[in-house]
Amino acid sequence: MKSVKHISSFTLFCFSISTLIAQECSVIKLNEQVASNNISKAVVDPLCIPVVVHVVYNISDENISNDQIISQIAALNNDFNLSHGFEADINADFQDVAAASNIQFYLAETDADGSSTDGITRTSTDKTVFGNNDLFYSANGGKDAWDDSKYLNIWVCDLMPGISGYAKIADSTASIDGVVVDYKYFGTQGDLADDRDLGRTATHEIGHWLGLNHPWGLGGCSSDDGLDDTPLQNEATSDCGDANTTCGTTVMHQNFMDYAADDCRLFFTNNQVEVMRTTLIDPRSSLIDCNGTAGIAKNETRSLSIYPNPTSNWVSINGVEAHTDIKEIEILNLVGSVIKIESNARDNERVSLEGLPKGIYFIRVRTESNEVYTSRVVKI
Repeated sequence: MKSVKHISSFTLFCFSISTLIAQECSVIKLNEQVASNNISKAVVDPLCIPVVVHVVYNISDENISNDQIISQIAALNNDFNLSHGFEADINADFQDVAAASNIQFYLAETDADGSSTDGITRTSTDKTVFGNNDLFYSANGGKDAWDDSKYLNIWVCDLMPGISGYAKIADSTASIDGVVVDYKYFGTQGDLADDRDLGRTATHEIGHWLGLNHPWGLGGCSSDDGLDDTPLQNEATSDCGDANTTCGTTVMHQNFMDYAADDCRLFFTNNQVEVMRTTLIDPRSSLIDCNGTAGIAKNETRSLSIYPNPTSNWVSINGVEAHTDIKEIEILNLVGSVIKIESNARDNERVSLEGLPKGIYFIRVRTESNEVYTSRVVKI
């Protein structure tokens, strides 16, 4: 893995408005990054982030559905783990540097008071559009943040024209720490903006929230993001042209931190993954919580024994009552979506996780007598 350049800490304020596309704008800070073998080894371990989505709406269209929110969480997990299904479309020049972060997201299941929650808040407001910090305060027509040391706060609302989202840096004031995305740019379903319907505005902004800069840095061929495996480029990209070159190199327009359309942006690089995981491990380490169940096992009290766990390819199931036929075995992701079903299985049978990205999954076993068993498994 290539090293991360040493970068003196600095704050970069990025704000740009285009009449052609709504460009993401962010306030970010790149902390000094030092290459370390520990980072490349740590990437095998899942880092999980509980998320609370604050929907702040003035009209019904802005009060987006739960399904739209869940689709965004699923998109984040696909994007951050290079499992969106378009890996083969990555430019041949960059296939070797595209990387999965093994950072995973799930809607929070417990609020700050310890009560059960679906990880979604809804606030009706008299504000018709947001363009300042009013969004972060209930008293000003927005919604107060949940504890930023325990949750990634994402606010979804109607933003000023020309802005699709922005993010706050790791040492921001707690009340405004998080990510903001316009409701027309959030998720993969619903009434979304043209070319922004794959949830990659949130992917981009969370990249900033985890310490990433734009590939072009401050702009011009003498500035960049400080990373070895993102080539120099003069400015933001707004199209999908593979042949585009600036600063004598092929533009990495498919990088999630560029501005190209959603279906063009496909990956983070190895060095970007290092920065994000480093930022999450420190200074955002208090956020890491891989104990969420995505609502899978709340009403399913029977436990299931599986081994080996962690595993690289397969697990054996055990613990189902003797003489009970298994109807089916399901594998679910952190969002709670069933991604694989095996029917007519038997106790002690191996269940394959081959082909699945590294991360946390749930094995759910249903028996012919309608009993349900669940267990968590980590694929490494």
